[in-house]
Amino acid sequence: MCGILLRVGQLPLPTGAHAGATTAAAETLAPFRVDAGDNSIWAHLAGVVARRGPDAVNIRDFSVRTADTTIASHATLLASVLHLRGPTPVIQPLVHRHRDLSESFFCWNGEVFNSPLEAPCGTRTPQLQVSPGESDTAAVFSALFSKSQTGSFDTAIRATLSSLRGPWAVLIYHAPSETVYFGRDVLGRRSLLAHFPSRNDPVGFIISSVAGCVRKREDVGTSAQSENVAADSDSDDNEVICKNPLGWVQSQGYWHEVPANGIYSLRLSALDLDGGPEAFQRALKHHPWVVDTAADNVVLASPTDLQIDKWVPDPVTLPNVLDPNVLPEETAETTTAVSKLYAHLSMAVRARVCDVPSGRISVLFSGGIDCTVLAALAAEQMASLENSDAQVERVVIDLINVAFENPRVNRALELSSASAIGSFMRKKDKKNGASISAPKLNRESGLHDGRTANPPGAFDVPDRITGVAGYHELRAAYPQIEWRFVYVDVPFEEAMQWRPWIMGLVHPLESVMDLSIAMAFWFAARGKGYVIDDNGNRKDYLTDAKVLLSGLGADEQLGGYNRHRKRFLSSGWPGLIAELQKDVSRISYRNLGRDDRIASDHGRELRFPYLDERVITILAETRVHVKTDPRFARGVGDKTLLRYLAARRLGLLRASREAKRAVQFGARTAKMVNGREKGEMEVINL
Repeated sequence: MCGILLRVGQLPLPTGAHAGATTAAAETLAPFRVDAGDNSIWAHLAGVVARRGPDAVNIRDFSVRTADTTIASHATLLASVLHLRGPTPVIQPLVHRHRDLSESFFCWNGEVFNSPLEAPCGTRTPQLQVSPGESDTAAVFSALFSKSQTGSFDTAIRATLSSLRGPWAVLIYHAPSETVYFGRDVLGRRSLLAHFPSRNDPVGFIISSVAGCVRKREDVGTSAQSENVAADSDSDDNEVICKNPLGWVQSQGYWHEVPANGIYSLRLSALDLDGGPEAFQRALKHHPWVVDTAADNVVLASPTDLQIDKWVPDPVTLPNVLDPNVLPEETAETTTAVSKLYAHLSMAVRARVCDVPSGRISVLFSGGIDCTVLAALAAEQMASLENSDAQVERVVIDLINVAFENPRVNRALELSSASAIGSFMRKKDKKNGASISAPKLNRESGLHDGRTANPPGAFDVPDRITGVAGYHELRAAYPQIEWRFVYVDVPFEEAMQWRPWIMGLVHPLESVMDLSIAMAFWFAARGKGYVIDDNGNRKDYLTDAKVLLSGLGADEQLGGYNRHRKRFLSSGWPGLIAELQKDVSRISYRNLGRDDRIASDHGRELRFPYLDERVITILAETRVHVKTDPRFARGVGDKTLLRYLAARRLGLLRASREAKRAVQFGARTAKMVNGREKGEMEVINL
């Protein structure tokens, strides 16, 4: 994984502009308030991008021609590297020297994942294979420039990127054609942002993995993105996103998220840095993703088809609902689908855990069904790797569980507990004539064990309770694994201290819900907390895992949101199919770029097994009633296919009954300051 930063401008960067790259590990950073014409933004960006790749940072300066040929424009390319694959870090940008001695540059932020189980996905493009222990950065770079020797560079890029399976963002400067290519994978699993040049702006054109910025106060309210339903909202409101013909979200903001709808190329010799955003976008060339069974090098072939099966179930053929609270017996169709999901999801997990530094991984863990299934499959796959290699130590998996001190909730708990206890004590007083003082609220993070009258502690949030239960379930199911439950307790003061910085990482998204979710992910990805051993001893702990598994993607594909149930109740199976299709289709422009910016700020990488291209393909081909059946109750009818897998294949009965709970409510990051906030509201006061 790496951080990418490119700047093209008419003026050179000021002296010392790269200093930010050496101060990236500062304990506390503030977001940069953008101001057109302020060239010091580069120093800030250098520091923020360097945090993503703590293992290596490299900078290249070079001259380029732009539309104004009377002035030599200046380009600077910075890349930071998080070493995950291969024996040693591959310093980026990689350089390809041409016969005329010009130099092309290659920046890769991604992972290439192979699988022996290749699901049909609408294209016959062969996969690029990366061997265990090999750097995928070097493999993609070699494949690209090898192909470019026998054809046009445009064709080489399309052929190479069409052969990849996995998350990525890429930026390439091709010197002979003076062209910059940039883009993201078809699902948008890696972040890439752009700042368009504007008139009389010395900053110029910027591409960056992250901004770390907030807008000027007078700009608040001008972003189209902030007007949409929040990215992770369970609202059934219609989402309206205004886009230009190239697919970019229409916004007057300083930063724009690069759409995951293909690759963009920009011939710098045609770029007018003083022409404004409109001229910049006219100079862009779009190479869209194409789903085509006869795809060849002429198109950019999508690795998966996001169109789901549209077959509408016949109610007569569906199993009867004898008890809406009980998972029905498997049918032959269900058994086949569960086996297929088990095989492909297992391989997706294996690809993401088999080649990581020190063999250590973490799971973002709430105890819900999505993350518990991933933890179980990781245990199975890592145990099999351990058995095949006598050199491997005992497998350790960190389960990272985050809980926030929410003053509003805690005050309500105190009042309700005091009221309940007071009522109880008054009855005791009348009966016994005794005076007993009410116990104080326990603010230490120990789960209420029922042996005292204390109400739950400040950190005994819903995700903590289910998380501990899930931890014990996994320990019983996989005793050969060393499970470490990492308690990440976030005091209110610390949450408020880091809130502006986290909002800068979220940018250009800026809704209340985006911030609430991002705060949970940022503190969880930091991995700093404590563990409790079997003797009850507490020990401070910081995970050394560079890879974090996330269950994101299960709800969208398997009907896990409440809006899916609402749509079924209002419009039947056709309405549910339409709602699922909408969710799958918009995965690429919702929250994945945000989550990448958040986790990578700690030099860690998020991986999403449910968003493996093969898993998406087999779930898209599965009929809707097999994936989800809203005729049954919550915790049974939602994500039914995954519940069969958890209960009938993995023996995780507790997890199989867990209902969906949004992270901002499970960890209690929602409404920490203002109880009247709505998820879709724009964050204004930092």
